[in-house]
Amino acid sequence: QQYLAEFLGTAVLTFAITLNLGYGEFILATPVLAALVLGFFVYTVGGISGSHLNPAVTLGLFFAGKTHYKTAILYILAQITGAMVAFSLYISSNLSLPALEPVNAYPYNMFEALGTAILVFGIMAVVTKKIHEAASGLVIGGALLLGITLAANYSLGILNPAIAISWTLIDMTYVVSPILGGIFGALMYKLLIAD
Repeated sequence: QQYLAEFLGTAVLTFAITLNLGYGEFILATPVLAALVLGFFVYTVGGISGSHLNPAVTLGLFFAGKTHYKTAILYILAQITGAMVAFSLYISSNLSLPALEPVNAYPYNMFEALGTAILVFGIMAVVTKKIHEAASGLVIGGALLLGITLAANYSLGILNPAIAISWTLIDMTYVVSPILGGIFGALMYKLLIAD
């Protein structure tokens, strides 16, 4: 169940963001939509898998000692598979593709890392139960909204290697930097705030 939850959540997140970017943010700004989708899955299936929906989150929690390595590997496989399946379905529907302009250089990669660090920092507060359970989706969705908003001024603000891989943006900025940022955010939280 937990791996299916990660697969489904990442697939819906990928499809929603791709659709919104493909049609020029026709209803909501993409950071707001991404935050809503993540918050929704935190509240609906968070009790099953934790709703990581992002390899950078999973690795951050692993390095902070909050996820077993076998679970982390299977989560990441489920997330990447979910993102790729969602993007394949999107393409097969002949929908408009997002006009992506990737940037693979400093300081762009720093902002992807910073945005992801903020996301994982917020998630750590929920995981360590410093946030009331009823506010978990708000905190995590809000952390994603803040992280994307800050990063998107300088890069695409993806903050999710699974989505980046599904879009074939496999490079330092969109895969490695979010992972490093996620690990940094988790360890900084652990250093600053005791469990």
